[in-house]
This record gives sequence, C-alpha cells and structure tokens, in this order.
Amino acid sequence: MDRNEKAQQEFAAKMAPPVRQILIGIPSDDTVKANFAMAFAAMSFYSGLMKIPLAFANQKGSILPRNRNGLVRDAKVLDCSHILQIDSDLTFPPQALYRLLSHKLPVVGATYARRSQPHDNLAVPLNQQPVQNASGLTAVDRLPTGLLLIDMKVFEKIKKPYFRFPTTE
Repeated sequence: MDRNEKAQQEFAAKMAPPVRQILIGIPSDDTVKANFAMAFAAMSFYSGLMKIPLAFANQKGSILPRNRNGLVRDAKVLDCSHILQIDSDLTFPPQALYRLLSHKLPVVGATYARRSQPHDNLAVPLNQQPVQNASGLTAVDRLPTGLLLIDMKVFEKIKKPYFRFPTTE
C-alpha cells in the first residue's frame, strides 16, 4: 500500500457520516488570479487523490453576497453535503479542503490578512485576542468567507438570504 492509499483509508475512516459531494464554489467577477488558479488546481488534484467527491460552480457578478447565495443554491441542486467557498484572489495549500473537512465542524474556515491597511487579521476571535500566533482551531465571532467550508445542514437552520451586505445586519 502506498502513502496515498494509506492517507485515503485514514481519511475515509475519519469521515462519519460520509461526505456525499462537496461543491467548490467560486464567487467572482470576470477574472481569477493566476496564483489562485494554480492553488485551485493543486487542491482539486489532491482532493482527487484523497477520493473526496467534488463538484464545481462559479457565480459571476459584482455583488459578492448575491454570488455566495447563488452558490448555496447550486450546492442544494447538486445535493452536496458541504460547500467550500473560495475567493478567486486567494492562495491556499493543496491540503486545504482535506484539513478543513478533517475537523468535522459545521462551519470552519481560514483567516487571512486584510488587503488594505491596516493589514490586520480578518477573523474576530471570541476572546478578542489576536489569532496571528494561533495554531490549529480558534473559536471566533466572525470569520472571513474567502476560504470557508460549510455543512449544508447549516442552511436548514438559518433564514435567507444566507449572506447579506452589509455584514452587520
């Protein structure tokens, strides 16, 4: 048994209930960044090695919350168990989806720095402490949606629109 087969078996044993299919949803305008495209390809390839069933969707437009809501609609139509929303200007490691799934949480994601000044971390932790030095999981009040995995059951418990602007509503 090679390393990939062993990793696949370990992943399958960890995931209960099993993952049906994960929608990789990309809200965007008309373009994506080259670094994003390479990270997306690497993650898709790695997910295939791990035998994670994937579907893909893109919602284009200038109103990001509308795009995100459209991706949730797409995930429902495809009967996906999860949706991973990835902003088209981010980069991430090939194992990103695998790592997020392995936490078995209804909502889990990654934080990152704000593009404009101040370049602070966009997650707002529960205890109001900085998360820059945190490793592993940190409970947060607010998490950016640029790399966010959501179990589709979450959308059964909240009202539409799931994503709104402004976010303070």
